[in-house]
Amino acid sequence: MYYSLNGTTPIRLDNVQLPFFSPNDPLNLPGTLKDMYKQDGWTLAYRDFGTATDAPPLPFLALYNKYRGLLRFMFYNAPADSHTAYKAEIKFRNGATTISPSTPDHYSSALFTFSADQAKSFITNYDGSTSQFQLSPMNAYRGWATFDIVAAGYDPDLATSNKYDPVLTVNVTPIDESKITLVGAGTMSLNQVMGNYKPTGVGSTSDLQRAFNAINAGYSDYQSATKALNGIQNFANENQNAQGWIGYAAAAAATIATDGTLAPYAIGLAGAINSFIGGANKGTQQAVPLNFAGKFQFTLSGNIEAQNAISWSGNYYLNPGPQMADGYRPVQTVNWGVVNIDQSPSIVMDTLVDEIWVLNVGDDWEHVGTYYFKTLHASTTSPTVYINPNCGMQLESEQVIVSFGTSMAPVLSTKNETPVTSPHSFPNPGSYLADYDGTSANQPNITYVFKFKINDPNVVNSDKELVFTKTYTPTIIPGTTEYIGGPYR
Repeated sequence: MYYSLNGTTPIRLDNVQLPFFSPNDPLNLPGTLKDMYKQDGWTLAYRDFGTATDAPPLPFLALYNKYRGLLRFMFYNAPADSHTAYKAEIKFRNGATTISPSTPDHYSSALFTFSADQAKSFITNYDGSTSQFQLSPMNAYRGWATFDIVAAGYDPDLATSNKYDPVLTVNVTPIDESKITLVGAGTMSLNQVMGNYKPTGVGSTSDLQRAFNAINAGYSDYQSATKALNGIQNFANENQNAQGWIGYAAAAAATIATDGTLAPYAIGLAGAINSFIGGANKGTQQAVPLNFAGKFQFTLSGNIEAQNAISWSGNYYLNPGPQMADGYRPVQTVNWGVVNIDQSPSIVMDTLVDEIWVLNVGDDWEHVGTYYFKTLHASTTSPTVYINPNCGMQLESEQVIVSFGTSMAPVLSTKNETPVTSPHSFPNPGSYLADYDGTSANQPNITYVFKFKINDPNVVNSDKELVFTKTYTPTIIPGTTEYIGGPYR
């Protein structure tokens, strides 16, 4: 391995251990399973360990997991910098969402929709300028910093490499932990936060605000299902008004065994968790991305970026092709993305209005209230589900869940247990979804749940069945209104 500072002659390092084998690295903690094998879906995407004539300041490799849709960058602290935490910002070099034939690399894709805002997380409607921002610990004096990026949104156009050529930009910089203050988190320190998960935020222009989003409201890449459950419990404790699911969250965190599965709890918390990717049947010691709908009660202060520190910025083309002077090509073809839907779900909302009257002494009728009951159906045009045909998995089942914010429990609406081909529409147009007390002002949300089975029978540490959940804000279409009740009913 070689590294170079400011274009100087590269310096050679020998006997460098990858993070999966480095002492005290989060990817090599005692009792954890190696999350690195090809049989578990990992493929080498990018690598630059330098040469005797040219080398980066922070040598790196990047793996992509085609089963879980995770892009994992690992940077080595070759210069032996003293900082123990780093931040990474990952975004498309150009966020345009329309193709320009003259500059096809100036384009983004729907790859990041699983961590995107609910309103713009579809193949036909996404925010190409969204950046993902993550904090990661790094062992000082030649340790590794690891950043897991959720890149699970399948974009059919991305598979057509001659159509356009999107480029990711990755910026890595050490942070000054003394400038981060956590308030309202009990006794948790930043190191404890990063020890349980890698805080990740999405899409703010302010460096400090991105850090705030990362710790406070972004999706959290947990090291294991157990740590993710701890995160659910902490989140519930910090959001005491979430009565609809707080008890469920606490019970889940308190009762599940270390080797238990997290997926049923994530599904049961639909609406409180915006997205989840994890094993369906067993708890693995692998990264578990969760995207909470609410916020932890943290505050940050100061400029977190360390001054006069060693940093790195690089461009990464997603498609193979000729080598480019301004960035890296994948070392092999990468099958980006797992699943996605093309548009926002639409819900037809029928309303039943019940006027409540009581008969008082003297035969006088008094109006005491009006109750609204809602019935939800899928519209005549359902989203189309797209599945990457090269993801190495088969869709076993899919379902949609209706949730009503954190004050009401989610409702299982419809489920398809029959394997289906891609693309296909789901749910079935006009199908019944849910009834609920429409007096509540809560906006109904739709959570899609996809369950896949890995085709390769030789998986090593991965669960053979994986669950993907994503919550969307649907378009509401007014349906029929019926009035019942009255003083003489």
